[in-house]
Amino acid sequence: MPDEVVQMARSVVVLVLSVSAIAAAQTFSCPNEQIDVMKYFAMDQAKRAAHFMSGKPNPIYTEVFPNEDFAAAGYWFLLKSPKAHGFDVKAFDPDHIYMRSTELQWEDNRTFKRFVHDLPIAARCVTEGKPGPNIKVANTTFQYFSSCGP
Repeated sequence: MPDEVVQMARSVVVLVLSVSAIAAAQTFSCPNEQIDVMKYFAMDQAKRAAHFMSGKPNPIYTEVFPNEDFAAAGYWFLLKSPKAHGFDVKAFDPDHIYMRSTELQWEDNRTFKRFVHDLPIAARCVTEGKPGPNIKVANTTFQYFSSCGP
């Protein structure tokens, strides 16, 4: 193949991948009259890298994936110390915010409990100034992990 054709094919592939990435990175928005409660669970992207929530006994640091404000679905680490001792993993989708796992031993991040099914803890979208819906969960089974294995 001539070099020009190869270069053009590469350019097309890069363009397609770029458009796909942009489409995938579209932020989520709640229906009219509702707000996204993710803004209460994690700092906005511009502040996350250089700021944390201070407090006693533990400050809180967050790492959100994907790193944007806020995707339709993803997860985040809620780190409970500057050395990342103590953590929660939470997840989100268009419907709910979920608890996924939490540490068992403060200084050993290889020990944790993981819910068998992500545990919904809040509706993703709520009417501002009003309580969110009650969430009843039938199955709250979890599994213990040690050395990162069950």
